[in-house]
Amino acid sequence: MKSHPKSVRSQLNLALLDRRPTELPSDEQHKLALALVELLINAAAPGAPAGGPNESETHE
Repeated sequence: MKSHPKSVRSQLNLALLDRRPTELPSDEQHKLALALVELLINAAAPGAPAGGPNESETHE
């Protein structure tokens, strides 16, 4: 019987750091929350184009 060499798989293990989340000033948090809501609404809108603003350029 022939023995087949086992495939070697490399795995990258990164240490997880115990860091506190970045704290933003409340006005910046508010701006980010509004931007996120706007993105979600635009993505969920019927007839919204699938993809980013440059997608139409790739189909010409």
